[in-house]
Amino acid sequence: SAAPDLSHSNSHNGCGPTTPHSCSHAASRAREKTTTTTALFQNTINDNKASETTESASPTPHDAVVCGGGPAGLLSAIMLAQNFNYNVKVYERLPPPPSPTDESVWSDIARFYLIGLGERGQAALREFGVWDDVEACCTSVPGRMDWAPDAGPDEGVENIFTDRPVMTQVLPRDKLVGVLHQHILKNYQGKIDMEYKKEVTPMDFDNEGSSSVKIGVSDCA
Repeated sequence: SAAPDLSHSNSHNGCGPTTPHSCSHAASRAREKTTTTTALFQNTINDNKASETTESASPTPHDAVVCGGGPAGLLSAIMLAQNFNYNVKVYERLPPPPSPTDESVWSDIARFYLIGLGERGQAALREFGVWDDVEACCTSVPGRMDWAPDAGPDEGVENIFTDRPVMTQVLPRDKLVGVLHQHILKNYQGKIDMEYKKEVTPMDFDNEGSSSVKIGVSDCA
């Protein structure tokens, strides 16, 4: 099945300047480079520490920097901390996610984009020790409704699956972010540092001829 859409739907405004590019262009560029940036930073341990530049602070070395604090970004940070013992910095341009247990936020389920976690998704979360926290915020779904192209809203066909090894677990995408955020705060203090309302702009993917990457970081209003 297709991977869930992990992109942000929020508009992007109010970021401080980092390069001549516009902030919207910089945000798009940063999202396009997330996987590459993370992979390159994995090679910067020891002599080639990653270099982060800001307008107001001196560069701070980290073993890895993850650009984007969604489900994929936060789980990547957990993986890097567990498997490689890296000190990880996560930058996210949106504010911190709400608590996954705040019912005043999650009571209207129609407001949120839902994702289903099947066997592979559950296995990945279990491998990195976060599945119990995630499962506690999920709803079990034994099947689905299917509509033919010309069917009306009341003409869906219910399909119940009885031959699958696990039952699909469903939760809002943003709630999953909140669960991973809280898990990191509880279990990775001093190991994973999350900074929100920060815009990241890749500046040099061959910094000083090494495998490190230079990035610019600016504040978002």
